[in-house]
Amino acid sequence: MWKTRDGAILRLPFGTLRRLASERGVPEPEMLSEIGKMVLSARRVGSFRSRKDARNYPVFGGRRGPKSYRLVTRPLGRPVARPVLPSRFGGRRTFPGYAILGVESFPITPDPDRWDEPLDTRPSPVSPAVPADSRPSIQRIPERAAPGGASLVIDCHCHAGTGDGFTGPWDTRAPLDRYLVRAARAGIHRTVVFPAFTTDYRAANREVASLVRRHRGRLLGFAMVHAARDRGRIGEMVREAAQDLGLLGIKVHAHDARISREVCEAARRHSLPILYDVAGEVASVELFAGEYPDVPFIIPHLGSFADDWRAQRGLLAPLERLPNVHTDTSGVRRFDILQEAVRRAGPHKVLFGTDGPWLHPAVELAKIRALGLSGPDEGAILGGNLMRLLRRSLRVNGGSPTLNTGRRAQSSSDDTGVFFD
Repeated sequence: MWKTRDGAILRLPFGTLRRLASERGVPEPEMLSEIGKMVLSARRVGSFRSRKDARNYPVFGGRRGPKSYRLVTRPLGRPVARPVLPSRFGGRRTFPGYAILGVESFPITPDPDRWDEPLDTRPSPVSPAVPADSRPSIQRIPERAAPGGASLVIDCHCHAGTGDGFTGPWDTRAPLDRYLVRAARAGIHRTVVFPAFTTDYRAANREVASLVRRHRGRLLGFAMVHAARDRGRIGEMVREAAQDLGLLGIKVHAHDARISREVCEAARRHSLPILYDVAGEVASVELFAGEYPDVPFIIPHLGSFADDWRAQRGLLAPLERLPNVHTDTSGVRRFDILQEAVRRAGPHKVLFGTDGPWLHPAVELAKIRALGLSGPDEGAILGGNLMRLLRRSLRVNGGSPTLNTGRRAQSSSDDTGVFFD
């Protein structure tokens, strides 16, 4: 038996707690102390008609979702004698459910259709698992991370999957295991992932879609194309990525080939944003962005991961003048240029990114905090701007969200941020 901070008695096998602590990387000497903290951190997440309903309810940490929360019930004491769940769940005698800390915790606003009690710290319900070969389901993502809390934080720039070039980490393998732990500890709620450099981006896009399904609720996916090698089939690759795989954008890198009209036309057709690493060639931004004013472009690293301050300063003018040009903060080391970009172009043109999994997400996030912006401006950079760019692609390719089915729903005017899970 274990007792939580609010006095609830939980029946939990020691082996379960030990495994949860191990997943957090807790060393053996600190295991017992950490388990005690985990139990104390358990929070009430709702009430259920029976203990069986509670065990089967799909929340974070269950068999159907990421290992962030594990739902348990209080086996001792009387059931709560009032209905908490909506009437369709039936019954007036309900049992309280508790969420216990798993790998990492982060507050997420519960769906109002499934929860009634105004609790501060609860996991959002997660969609049941879907067959791997089915179309992706759609999930609501709240614009705020918690009622009255901080904004939802989304990393818009992270590599994932396997490459085949073997010239460096960027084209060999981009593992997410350490990154996901670091990101959760830093308070990053969602991450956009796209393939590592490879010779077969069609297969790599499918791998990314598989990772997004596996980490439902944590990852969002962008497809990647090679503007030269994939010439003639880019339209079909993007169609598959957007409509079959549920990916939400396109990544192009000048290291592969310069962006082409074929890429921009495919993005326009499916209303997808393009994250294009110009590798310092910022002069071309005015050309392609001017030709496709209805396509959102994200130019990462302020135009140069190589810390070319001339290129980064050269991006400021088109970033300020062209409404469809945005940048991200990943790998930017010249803090004064980042400040100038926010001041000149405005916080609505800047997106938070980390260039994970190789750069530490907490370090990259600290740069945004150090800007000293107001709450709304900081929230726009940390996640609001990306959600705004993705709304169009969702309307065209996926409609408005349903929570735990794969069906399309009619658009709703109050959708504040939705993503394929």
